[in-house]
Amino acid sequence: MIFGGRWKKVGEKRLGRGGGGTVYRVVDTHSSDQTERAIKLLGNKHLLPRFRREVETLSQITHPNVLAILNADLDSNPPYFVTEYFRRGNLTTLDLAAQSPTSILELFLGICAGVEALHQAGGVHRDLKPENVLLRDDLTPVVGDFGIVYTFDDTAERLTRTLEQVGSRFFICPENEEGRATPTAACDIYSLGKLLYWMLSAGNKIARRSHRESENNIVNIRENYWLEHANNLLDEMLREHPKQRPQRLSEVIETVKEVRRLIDGRYNPLTTAHQGCRYCGKSTYVRVPHGNLHFYGFTPVNEHTQRVLRCGACGHIEYFVVGIDGKPADWISAVGVPNAR
Repeated sequence: MIFGGRWKKVGEKRLGRGGGGTVYRVVDTHSSDQTERAIKLLGNKHLLPRFRREVETLSQITHPNVLAILNADLDSNPPYFVTEYFRRGNLTTLDLAAQSPTSILELFLGICAGVEALHQAGGVHRDLKPENVLLRDDLTPVVGDFGIVYTFDDTAERLTRTLEQVGSRFFICPENEEGRATPTAACDIYSLGKLLYWMLSAGNKIARRSHRESENNIVNIRENYWLEHANNLLDEMLREHPKQRPQRLSEVIETVKEVRRLIDGRYNPLTTAHQGCRYCGKSTYVRVPHGNLHFYGFTPVNEHTQRVLRCGACGHIEYFVVGIDGKPADWISAVGVPNAR
């Protein structure tokens, strides 16, 4: 079968179906280059405005982590567009349990870079989930399926609202569950938080705000104490109210890089519920209240940057300051990590 008088289908099996479109493998009959591509065919003519919006949005972005339009014909019957073909499929095909946390964070940074390129182009994805992250052979992640992208076009937005709930059940931000809120970057940041949790937990899908429960906690699932650094980031990304989350993806990207460094270097997280004393090993550290610092010979300066931890058994003291030399507090304070206990 040939589509648009040019693109010949390879094999009978479709690559995917959803959002009003069907995807097949094809080759270009007008070229000696027989590299396999993917073609997305519109299956519902009533969704042409949405299909057109997807093509226009993707055509405006040139980024290695964003799906690129190689060819398109919206006047064809059916309308279609052609993209790179991904032999590895999407993120669901990756053995996440075999990936180290730092490798997963590196992969996640690529996903964030692609979504940030969309935000800079004035769009919000709204449907970030594992199936919509494609993988090249070298495991470079590519963000795809912009079928319900929001581009501040009121007409297009009304079309989406009348058709369906926006986004996937396990990854949708709370404010868009009923499709009534105006999408912002914070919506994608929430979905990215859910995606990061899914990746670090090796495919665990959770209900709203339950990543801290014992059976869902990535520290317990991975048996990796240092993943508490990632938990602290998830606390911020998965806040219920959009204005309480990071507002710019660039902030998240910088924090992810820091989390990767802390986990890779096995630096202790500030939360001390499971942090055993490095001297006696009989008890855990407890944070000394700021008002009691003078009892231990410290001069209280700034309760937001000073940290004094004391072992409940031998009394060993750990003292440090978050943010020094007049510089702003580092990411640990900036993202509101819970105080050590």
